[in-house]
Amino acid sequence: KEHEPSGSALRDYAKRMQNALYGALATSPERKSSIPKLDKNGKVVYELVNSVSEGSPSYLPAGIFITSWSRHFLIKTIMKYRKYFIYCDTDSLYLKGLKPLKDFAVHKSLYGFFKLEHYITMFKVIGAKRYIYYGRTPNEKNDSFCVTCCGADNDIKKQFTFDNFKTG
Repeated sequence: KEHEPSGSALRDYAKRMQNALYGALATSPERKSSIPKLDKNGKVVYELVNSVSEGSPSYLPAGIFITSWSRHFLIKTIMKYRKYFIYCDTDSLYLKGLKPLKDFAVHKSLYGFFKLEHYITMFKVIGAKRYIYYGRTPNEKNDSFCVTCCGADNDIKKQFTFDNFKTG
């Protein structure tokens, strides 16, 4: 993953394998399925039921260690740069300002580093993977309006503004 170019099959495979390692170790052997149903008012609700498939038990302590260490590393970094911190994903940070920070460990693919996705000038978040902002990538010269909102298609995203972007 560290050495293959972005978008290459080998890089994608390596990324899937590292995620599968954590996923395999942290997945419960008890499986549940969501069954959609209509309630008495005609609203779609989901009922959790035991799945017919069962996974094999895994080594949960390794999954716990991976997430604990990642959380520690992320929180430590956020606290160090709290004046600039806006939002983060598991391996990338969104920071306030328009220039790189001194001694900030940035690299697009090396382990133990963060990808610096955007410099942010205005930001609004309503939940994980649901945010809008004005900002630019490190390679861009001008800010643009960007929308990230999982579950919203492009036609919906075009309608978002800072005023109407809210939960519900």
